[in-house]
Amino acid sequence: HTQKKFLRILALDQINDTANLGSMIRCSAAFGIDVIVISDDSCDAWYRRSVRVSMGHIFSIPIVRVSNLAYTLKQLSNDFGITTYASVIDVDADLILEDLPKGHVVVVNNNK
Repeated sequence: HTQKKFLRILALDQINDTANLGSMIRCSAAFGIDVIVISDDSCDAWYRRSVRVSMGHIFSIPIVRVSNLAYTLKQLSNDFGITTYASVIDVDADLILEDLPKGHVVVVNNNK
């Protein structure tokens, strides 16, 4: 078993639906995400509906709740060189068609 030298992180901001959160946890496991970071104003990942929808994958991925997501992402960049990408609803936004760097964070927001 070889050890990875990089992290794939999913950062979730203001997620307020426990079923959606459970689904994102389940998909994270399928895509090999190493850790999920959730903002303090997101719903509880351990709420029973989230656990149920995750189909048990909540037990295989570390989930960390942080009080300041922007600060945490900046520290990951400064301390570990991890690049951050964010989903946006903007027709003029650049679509990333290249391979993501080995250490990266993908940020998903509620986008109400």
